Amino acid sequence: MKRMVKNKGQTNHQKQKTIQPIKPDSDQGDPVAGYIKKMPPVLTLWLVPIAFYCIWFMLLTYPSILNFSTHFFADNGDGFQNVWNIWWVNEAVARLGTHPWHTHYLHYPGGISLIPHTLNVFNGFLGIPLQWFFDLVKTHNIIVIFSFVAGGLTAFRLSWHLSGCFWGSLIAGWIFTFSNYHFAHAEGHLQLVSLEWIPLFVLMWWKLNKEPSALTGTYAGLSLLLVLLCDYYYFLYCILIGALIFLRTLLLQRQEQKSWSFSNNRNLLLALFVFAGVVVLTCGPLILGLARVAREGPMSGAHDPVASSLDLLAPFIPGGHWMFHSLTKFFWSQLPSNIHETSVHWGISTCILALIGWCTRKKLPLKGAGFWIFSLVFFTLMALGPKIHVAGKVLAEIPGPYRLLELCIPFLKLSGNPVRMSVMIFLSLGLLAGAGFEYLWNKRKKSLRLLSLCLLGLLLLEYFPKPIPNTPHVYPEFIKKLGSLSPHYGLIDLGKAFSKTESLYYQTFHRIPVFVGYTSRTPYNVIVQDKKIVQTMKQGDWKTICQDMGFRYLIVPPQTVLKPQVGNRKIILEPFLSLGPFNVIDLQNEQTGWTCKPRSAAENSQ
Repeated sequence: MKRMVKNKGQTNHQKQKTIQPIKPDSDQGDPVAGYIKKMPPVLTLWLVPIAFYCIWFMLLTYPSILNFSTHFFADNGDGFQNVWNIWWVNEAVARLGTHPWHTHYLHYPGGISLIPHTLNVFNGFLGIPLQWFFDLVKTHNIIVIFSFVAGGLTAFRLSWHLSGCFWGSLIAGWIFTFSNYHFAHAEGHLQLVSLEWIPLFVLMWWKLNKEPSALTGTYAGLSLLLVLLCDYYYFLYCILIGALIFLRTLLLQRQEQKSWSFSNNRNLLLALFVFAGVVVLTCGPLILGLARVAREGPMSGAHDPVASSLDLLAPFIPGGHWMFHSLTKFFWSQLPSNIHETSVHWGISTCILALIGWCTRKKLPLKGAGFWIFSLVFFTLMALGPKIHVAGKVLAEIPGPYRLLELCIPFLKLSGNPVRMSVMIFLSLGLLAGAGFEYLWNKRKKSLRLLSLCLLGLLLLEYFPKPIPNTPHVYPEFIKKLGSLSPHYGLIDLGKAFSKTESLYYQTFHRIPVFVGYTSRTPYNVIVQDKKIVQTMKQGDWKTICQDMGFRYLIVPPQTVLKPQVGNRKIILEPFLSLGPFNVIDLQNEQTGWTCKPRSAAENSQ
């Protein structure tokens, strides 16, 4: 009898096993998944994803990797600006021994605050040890590759934490880091390419809300600092999604506890207190500095939020950075902003996988699936901007919800680029699409696996980017001539010999401080300062320009004749150096008798 009862118990236990749902990361019928699960975590969660995203970056950007040592993975526009950023941080910290947020190398002699500029200091700090071993072009390209690979890795780790699904997490990271939004900004917006810390912050903040402690509070605060050191836009977006996650936590706890109070959540209070302390100590000085500069007056270089908004059709029609962009030129060429901002195509495959992930959310362990749908909808509505766009036309009578957000967050007016919230859209899409793929794959039905593979093929087709720009790392001979001049005096380019971004790039060689210079945001006091110098030049007061302001060198076209007043006579300044179609005049010479006071290298950074 006992044996029969025992057997009956075993039978019931076996029946109980048979009705349990199959876990999404089950390796039954998938020997590769089984092999991966047996690997050490350092391989599964770190080395395999890193190798996966690195290989895919080289495949999607081929043959750029062949030009790794000779060409910048960027254009000669804003790309050169970011090359200067990397050079300047190293110049300031390693050579001059000062902080990089102010320089006299631009807008000489008064200099300019680089706090409102897209300096992406994290990449500059990363470039300091890299430049011990590599030149500037290799350092820049390593940082670009790092951003793509690390972006995939952090999105993978976020998805892994929320679902525990290996293949789905790989797909989630792939969608996030290889989106056309990411490749579009690889043209030259290195600060926007550096999106790798957004998923890390979301992961740490999610842990803080689920497993509150002083440690999770510290990690969340430090990850937010990494975001801030890359881009202010991304910092703001992380604040927004952090507020949404925290609101979700409060609502869930209120449902569970019926009544919610902070006294019953001491661990959460502690974690929030530590997080706030870390943010205030690390991010606070930069945010306060930016607010102080903004209060001084209007800055130049701001974007128009109406033009830089998401078009209603853009998520469903490939943009100008798609490999086959000529097929959709009829659409993206009509959009008001440039193709670097409007290439935000979600992809039919991604939408289908995300929809499957949403529909099967109760059958997969994707934590907070409903929240990620909400996040997707929220950031899509915000990205639509102040006015709704359809096919490049503004529907003036239909205001967007972005206006309300501007009223709630006045700081948002400094951004003026709602479409960049697409980075948060791709994060939510990736998580849902990864869950959808995992569901199809683990059903172990040939038809569903074939469907999942077909969707991956379509995903590759839709996301395949056009070649990223490769700009040669070459200093012309005339720049090498400029490099022979003293870097302790200022230079004015009267003949506009160089474009504004070329001037930045060439300064990485000759190191001579220049008048004006190209920064993404110019503070009001610097605009006023520059106008005074321009007025002095118009009056022909070159003595003041030389002796009082510290400018010694002028780049002029060959036909330009300068006749400054020296005492009771006028003299003709002769050029002493030829730069091809341009000449260089030295204001400190025997004819003028002027003495241009040199600035030390340290003074040029203060």
